[in-house]
Amino acid sequence: LYGAAGVSRTPLNFINPNDIESIQVLKDAAAASIYGARAGAGVILITTKRGATQKPKIEYTGNVAFQEPASFYEVLGSKDYMIERNRILRDMYLRNNKLAPYGTADPSAAPPFVPKYTDSQINGTVDRETATEAITRKGMINQHNISLSGGNSETRYFISGNYLGQKGVLRGSGYERYNGRINLDQKIGERVKLGVNINTSNSLADNANVGTESNENSSIIKSAFYYPGNLPFTDENGNYLLNPDYVNSPNPISFLTVTDKTNSKRLLTSGFAEWTITP
Repeated sequence: LYGAAGVSRTPLNFINPNDIESIQVLKDAAAASIYGARAGAGVILITTKRGATQKPKIEYTGNVAFQEPASFYEVLGSKDYMIERNRILRDMYLRNNKLAPYGTADPSAAPPFVPKYTDSQINGTVDRETATEAITRKGMINQHNISLSGGNSETRYFISGNYLGQKGVLRGSGYERYNGRINLDQKIGERVKLGVNINTSNSLADNANVGTESNENSSIIKSAFYYPGNLPFTDENGNYLLNPDYVNSPNPISFLTVTDKTNSKRLLTSGFAEWTITP
């Protein structure tokens, strides 16, 4: 059961999609009459697969998919960054000194403009990997499912296992999940039926810092946007360099040394008993 309103955590992240038999949506009075006010926005009922009267059947499915990072803002390379930085500083120089086109002051009365980077520095710089390139990679998702099902007139069973692994497109991000499920139905005589459902999940997430704050609380992505295109990420001793233009903005590569993992383990069990009083 997944409530569309008032539920703090969805169980969908630990249910193997291959185990789902059907999904039903209850809305309005149909949902509220059963589940109360918390189902005010609707309820989704998920029915998982069960065994059938058949010979034992083993099924396996697997897939592998590759991912590319979404398009970021285009950032400047080493030389283009230095040229553009000089252009911005010159524009600020003209504005601050009220020179054309920002004013009519006499250029000879203003101090000379000193660019941040000289022509020799610009021509001598090497092309470097941009910060957005350094924090991203090609991602991959692989998933494997195996199940055993079968039964007879007295006993029916469904057993499954699932593995999901994802290498995120952002370096330092990833996800692994293991699922196991057992559904068992047993008839005892003509009038009694028992059943048990067991679902277990173990997941481990590597969490990259993708917040939206600024400066010292900036995320790895935002810090990469602010990092100068001509600046190496570390010095000759391997120390992370600070952004000279935004000193409160962290070095984006330094985020890759941060370990932030979330381990989630869940076990859901349920059972039922039916007694038919009259045939």
